[in-house]
Amino acid sequence: MQLQNRRRLVIVGLVLFGLVLAVSIFAIFSSSKTSKKLPPGQHVDPFSHETVSNPPGRTPEKYGTSPNTPVYLGFDELLNYGLGFDQLKNVEAYFHEYSQAQAKPIGQISVDVDNVTTQHDPSNPDSPFDILFRVQFDQASIYRAKVEYFGLSDVRLYLIDPSSNKMIYDSQIK
Repeated sequence: MQLQNRRRLVIVGLVLFGLVLAVSIFAIFSSSKTSKKLPPGQHVDPFSHETVSNPPGRTPEKYGTSPNTPVYLGFDELLNYGLGFDQLKNVEAYFHEYSQAQAKPIGQISVDVDNVTTQHDPSNPDSPFDILFRVQFDQASIYRAKVEYFGLSDVRLYLIDPSSNKMIYDSQIK
């Protein structure tokens, strides 16, 4: 009888030790993931999920580009939806063109990489391929964007204001 009680105590002790150990390991790993703080001057863009780095006293993210060229975040994701590299560069150029037409040029353009969709009518041989996504300017204004592409090089950008559902920019095919 005394031997059975000891075995029970040993088993209960081992089970409790295992539970305490498991909870401790879980707490260590979960706290290290949630407590990572970014250095000063860095933030994670909520649309593109990219880290933007502009540390104090250092050269900003836009180093090596024209001063009025926006930072393009999440644009590479559009390559996964059928755009070619040259077409992507043209889309960025159209966003730059739109930016320059504004009273204050846009500094950062972010693609909502979690909400990119495509459209195409395979029954119509003249139907363009469309990529639809949301885009955010300077972490504030959010618009809908539509990129139409034909063949290997032609691309057209439309920007739509979601509040009025009006087209605010059409790049035309260039």
